[in-house]
Amino acid sequence: MTNARDDEPDENAVEADILSFIIDQPSLTSLDELRREMSHSSYGPYIVDDVDRATRDLVHAGLLHRLGDFVFATRAAARYQRLPR
Repeated sequence: MTNARDDEPDENAVEADILSFIIDQPSLTSLDELRREMSHSSYGPYIVDDVDRATRDLVHAGLLHRLGDFVFATRAAARYQRLPR
């Protein structure tokens, strides 16, 4: 038996994919562009609500900055992505 939760993406995976995408961008990314990319790429397909929720959570966690309808990575997030693993 499956439930509706089984079909939903892992929240951490959505956040990780969004953060990776944003960090790879050379400048500000519009929320519309982010939604499109996350819904039609190898990252997803994520639905708009998943992308909006994850983006909001990343902003609240201090990993993304939001400027109107645009987002960009904080320096801390970008630095973390560059650390060797």
